[in-house]
Amino acid sequence: MKLLEKKELLNDSEYKQLREELMSTFKPIADEGFIRTLRKGDTGIGYTLETKLGIEENSISSPDLGLSELKAKRKSSNCTQTLFTFATKQQWQIDKMDLLNHYGINHHGGVELSAYNSVKRTPNKRGFYYTTTSESLILKNKDKEIIVWQWEDLEEKFNNKFPSCIKVFAESYGKGSDEHFHYNEAYIYRNVDIGKFREFLENDLIYIDLRIRTQKNGVSAKDKGTAFRISEKNMNQLFQKERII
Repeated sequence: MKLLEKKELLNDSEYKQLREELMSTFKPIADEGFIRTLRKGDTGIGYTLETKLGIEENSISSPDLGLSELKAKRKSSNCTQTLFTFATKQQWQIDKMDLLNHYGINHHGGVELSAYNSVKRTPNKRGFYYTTTSESLILKNKDKEIIVWQWEDLEEKFNNKFPSCIKVFAESYGKGSDEHFHYNEAYIYRNVDIGKFREFLENDLIYIDLRIRTQKNGVSAKDKGTAFRISEKNMNQLFQKERII
């Protein structure tokens, strides 16, 4: 594939060095025991870990730890994993307010509209689904194209984000600003075959989250980012996985 020629994955030597560095980085945090959250809510687990590691919060395309993307998860959570968000203005085939006006659901007496949808190959209750061709991945509603991604762009996005991935699991207790985390289990996920990402999409093992709604004024769209998400089980198949703490 073209992208394998453009950007090489981690070789064995780089992977070994990264693994050793990560073991020495995360073990002291695990040894601290329970750490009080630095932010209440769902994002507290990731924000607290990033702060302990001296990483500035970001949502950009590059990895958080050099060659590695960092993910944190409560052990009690059954949530799926966001791989990345990606849908540029050029990829959208419809105006976002037109999307909300045609396919949105009314909230607060009809003042606000939302089009939050989990999209797979089979049409959902709102009529959204995705299909593939040899050149592209297409999110549609019935016959209407909503977003069109070229495979080349998607694979580049994935490979830039995931030369490798570190996923840290934590025991947790408490709620809100009094929640505490013990980051005591971590794995490195190595991307060994970029072709698997496309294969998983074509086989309905990755789904797309459309996350768009009107602003409170009801006349403009607020897009939280179109996300590519995967279950824990399938993520374990997408990468080569090895425990580091």
